[in-house]
Amino acid sequence: MSSSFYSTTATNRRKTPSAEDPFASGSIRPDIDPGPNPRPVLKLVAFGSIILLGFLQFLPATHFRYPSDHLRNWLPFHTESPSALTKYGASIEGNSSFETGNDEDDGKVRIVSWMDCLDLRLLAVLVNSTLSSSRLEEVKEIVTNAISEVDYSVFIFEKVAPFVIPNVHPFLKKFIYISPSVIMKGRVEELIGSDLSNYAVAAAENCERRLSNLVNTAVLDAIQRSVSKPWVSEAPYAKNACIPDLNLLLIDSMKLEGDFLQAVLWWRKVLNQSQRSSIEKPAFVLALYKRYLKLSDPWLVREAPSSKITNNSMVISYDGPKRYCSKTGTDKVLEADHGNIWRGYLPLLADQILGD
Repeated sequence: MSSSFYSTTATNRRKTPSAEDPFASGSIRPDIDPGPNPRPVLKLVAFGSIILLGFLQFLPATHFRYPSDHLRNWLPFHTESPSALTKYGASIEGNSSFETGNDEDDGKVRIVSWMDCLDLRLLAVLVNSTLSSSRLEEVKEIVTNAISEVDYSVFIFEKVAPFVIPNVHPFLKKFIYISPSVIMKGRVEELIGSDLSNYAVAAAENCERRLSNLVNTAVLDAIQRSVSKPWVSEAPYAKNACIPDLNLLLIDSMKLEGDFLQAVLWWRKVLNQSQRSSIEKPAFVLALYKRYLKLSDPWLVREAPSSKITNNSMVISYDGPKRYCSKTGTDKVLEADHGNIWRGYLPLLADQILGD
């Protein structure tokens, strides 16, 4: 009985498939039923979706990703709030920043400067004087050199730089422009806290020179009577008006009028037709006429400050050696120092290194 069982099992195991069984040989089983036909409506929907997605590729971009945002959030173009970048943890230095959920000022103090000839000694004194006078640690991260890609070759770029920078860096909502030939003694956080009211620019006034010292008053009166432009005063110009100091400016780019540079160009052209002297500064002075907020006198940069003025001033002129470049930027001329105040902001070893 035991022998019969094993014999039967072995027989079943050795059974070979017959030639009539088409599926036992391992061949692919053909479809028994044809595939379902899609409905015509679904075909049209699918085709229309493909066409729609194709047309979407031709639409202009509306959002972008900020390179320094590690969260890779999408931000809309042409945003009116510079704080939209800091909202997602991106700052102008490329590092992560604190989050803010509103469109108000983020509390940062941004200082901008520009020089057409790189002078590391001059830049070091500006940075060190600013940092040593400030009580805020955040100030150490906000000194930025901004160079515009816009061609304003008709200007002395040092003059136009503070008004071009907001177009180049739209995230700079409110900032301080400081000429590199300045030593900062006051606290910049106090200056940034100034209320500009309806003004876009704040500057100290220099009353040692008047408007009549810069332009021909007869020509200015003729222009005021005969020309109707938004930037030309309706009332006669005050000939003894003080002129704004362009070495230190507090600028709110959100309030800066779009025709400001156009006004400067216009004044430059008009004044160039009547006089051949230096017209860069008068053009800016007239464009800013009654369009800026006056800062207190300690913020005025004076050319040759006395010891009394130095002690009471927030900013003073740089009195150290300077480098001047030719138009090609290759030739450099070193101007000797005419004071010792700058040495207090630059160690001797740093002076030896940067002076080479």
